[in-house]
Amino acid sequence: MLPDNLVPGRYHYIVPESPQESSDTPSDFTLVTEKLQELEVEILSSVSQPGRIGLPKNALLEEHDRYFKERLFRVAKIETFARVLKELVAENEITQEALSELITQKTVETNEQGEKIWLNLITSEVKSPLFYRFED
Repeated sequence: MLPDNLVPGRYHYIVPESPQESSDTPSDFTLVTEKLQELEVEILSSVSQPGRIGLPKNALLEEHDRYFKERLFRVAKIETFARVLKELVAENEITQEALSELITQKTVETNEQGEKIWLNLITSEVKSPLFYRFED
């Protein structure tokens, strides 16, 4: 706000009085909470209302990704593999150093195969597609 001596008289403004809150009305927070509780079923419902055309009520709750199960399966396989490796190290079936060396070796092999695949994608030297091989 500018001081009164810098504002010409014709531009003086009148500050409206703020309405007084009565003590008998509940706070805004409780009103919002009550409204959310009333609408909880409707918000979380993924079923369309009768007569409503188009998308379901909550599109986020509808899973249309056909690869979703595949990605979940991959995550489960990775977690299981990590658990097995931890158990092998805990039972002294394999040492930390040997495991680290094995991981480093396989990482290098995978990166080399990846570079060959990208080079083939760029240059198209080989007509058939190249893929990773995980037989070892």
